[in-house]
Amino acid sequence: MKVKRIFNNNVILVRDDNELEKMLLGNGIGFNKRVGDKVDIHQVEKIYALLPDNNIENFEELISKVPIDHLMITKRIIEAAEKEFGTFSELGSYIGLADHINHMIIRAKKDEYIPNAMLWEIKKFYPREFKIALLALKMIENDYKIYLPEDEAAFIAFHFITGKQERSNKTSVAVKLATIQDILNIVKVHYMMEFEESSLNFIRFVTHIRFYLECIGNKTVSSNSDNFLYEQVLTKYPQSYECVKKINAYLEKKFTQELNEDQQLYFMLHIQRLTNREVTI
Repeated sequence: MKVKRIFNNNVILVRDDNELEKMLLGNGIGFNKRVGDKVDIHQVEKIYALLPDNNIENFEELISKVPIDHLMITKRIIEAAEKEFGTFSELGSYIGLADHINHMIIRAKKDEYIPNAMLWEIKKFYPREFKIALLALKMIENDYKIYLPEDEAAFIAFHFITGKQERSNKTSVAVKLATIQDILNIVKVHYMMEFEESSLNFIRFVTHIRFYLECIGNKTVSSNSDNFLYEQVLTKYPQSYECVKKINAYLEKKFTQELNEDQQLYFMLHIQRLTNREVTI
């Protein structure tokens, strides 16, 4: 591998033997280097592949604005996540997380915190990602002597989730997007409604569908249903239940996977919130 561009002493852009560009991170890897020099592989701590949609200018802007210690703790956090989920080799995953962590630290030093509307859903449906994100918070708190609420762990967990999805098959992603749209159409037709797609209830519902489809893909659909609560919600919101039955039939036909009572409960509650606050046609 030969140096193509030097960003700082710890980050360089290289071209490998197959003429592919990659971003390398390592302590002192760019020190005293010039364009065209060979790279000492022993100095390489992290390699990120450049995808067609990666923007080097975005990365250069990140490098110029984000302190090196924020970049390095991001690297440590990704390394911790990789032990659990496998390699995050796309540059986009690093850029997005580094940018978030940088702003998160700046906000925390000013005692400014952003509530995460998806905290409950991420804790419930992505416990592994949330667990590693909590570890990331501890790393940052210990290094910077700041307090970070669980909401921030949910934000970091979401970066892990999207990083995993970037590695997934594009056909799988297309199927999920089509399924989300199909489910939304089922609800629209059932209630004869249009939705305000910028509303928090709509975003929560779509996110819940995404989480459920991810669980199907990972074969991690669990059931801890409170049967008494399920019966209560079913009785109280019969129209939502009838809508969920249609969704259940659709999912069973498409994935041979039915909604268990736990999932039926969550779908009913989301649909009730969504349809109860929108304008009927």
